Amino acid sequence: MSTLSDLLQQQHAIEARIAELRALEKTDALRKIKTLADEFAISYEEAKSCFSTGRKTTSGKIRSKRTSSVLYVNPTNPKETYNGNGRHPAWLKAMSKTQQDACKQTV
Repeated sequence: MSTLSDLLQQQHAIEARIAELRALEKTDALRKIKTLADEFAISYEEAKSCFSTGRKTTSGKIRSKRTSSVLYVNPTNPKETYNGNGRHPAWLKAMSKTQQDACKQTV
């Protein structure tokens, strides 16, 4: 029967081998990507755009995601804000229309 130290040694050996094989396969994958990019004349910018998280504008350029600005601030607790997306917070629902307009931020 194996002891704990034997199993831990095996685990470390296996993890080292996994890391080694992963590095070899990564190198092979990058080589394949380079070959395909050369074969199809794909530029760096075209390849990079495949991994972009932004959105394309009408001109085709990548636009970064925008952060939404605050539309409403709770007058009793300025840390509570609402940007207009999602469900309306309870503190905003409880206000009348004139009170909501009073706590609306100018953008």
